[in-house]
Amino acid sequence: ESDAVPEGIDEVETLEAEVTLDAAGEAEATLELTSRLTAPGWYVFVEAVADDDELGLLGATGRFGRESETVLVSRPGTVETKASTVLASAGSTLTDTAIITGVSPDVPAVTVTLTGELRGPVSLTNGTCESVDWSNAPVAATIPAMPITKSGEYPGIGEFRVTEAGCYSYGEQLVARLGEALLWQTDHPAGKTPQTTAVISPAITTLAKANSSNVGAVLTDTVELAGTGGVPGVITGELLGPVKPIEGGCLGLDWSDAYVSQRFESIPTSADGTFVTGEFTVVEAGCYTYVETWTSAVEGAPPVTTSTQPGEVSETLLFTAVTPAVSPAGMP
Repeated sequence: ESDAVPEGIDEVETLEAEVTLDAAGEAEATLELTSRLTAPGWYVFVEAVADDDELGLLGATGRFGRESETVLVSRPGTVETKASTVLASAGSTLTDTAIITGVSPDVPAVTVTLTGELRGPVSLTNGTCESVDWSNAPVAATIPAMPITKSGEYPGIGEFRVTEAGCYSYGEQLVARLGEALLWQTDHPAGKTPQTTAVISPAITTLAKANSSNVGAVLTDTVELAGTGGVPGVITGELLGPVKPIEGGCLGLDWSDAYVSQRFESIPTSADGTFVTGEFTVVEAGCYTYVETWTSAVEGAPPVTTSTQPGEVSETLLFTAVTPAVSPAGMP
């Protein structure tokens, strides 16, 4: 407090009121501010009573800066968030980055706190999280209260390892208090695209098929795709072989340097299902195996992949050479 208004303090408005003193020489008046306070900062009322020569009263001026006459005007801060990725596989770790504006370190009396939560899983709709209803989404994790002292980006918050497929979305709340009094509160609910992640658990199995077990057979691979949640992607793959069998079979073979007999045309996918590769005609005897990979195709997102391994029993076949028939002596 001070007896006079410090230099450099601007006057917002002058208010006037006439009062009538009671028998005890006291009066009460209500002065209503008509100006709209648009600039954030501290404001203080200072009252003055003018001299009254007729009544022989001396004027007086109140002290500047009394707590009971001081008010803080603060513009609510904003919070936006961005999840670490928009697409991930089950088992991945998600985090969020809070992007905060409107918080100044120049007002130390105001404490600003960020809290939040990660909601999910909620089932994907048509391969995305854009039309998901978050109203009853379970809370997967909570973000402990953290102090915010200035505007800026706060990365790596809300770390959580997702084990179930589905949509997950971060939501945050920014709260400012002056002492125990709530100054303002900004809510940023879950569900906006930048703060939402689609988590999938894709799986691919295959079954190699041929119309015979001899050289000359026509070979294809049937691919069963599951767990994509409808996220678009593409199936790619190749046929390895021939590799010389061991003890008349294809178990335990080393496929690392196997010849690539076929790279089949990519198969686009938009849902789980069954897909069949292009045909291949076997021209040499030996063991053949398929290797298939499904890769997600979401713009702006890191790819999620799943693959089969060469030599899996269901996608490996042995083909033998056809032995010409030998006619008995004297027979044509």
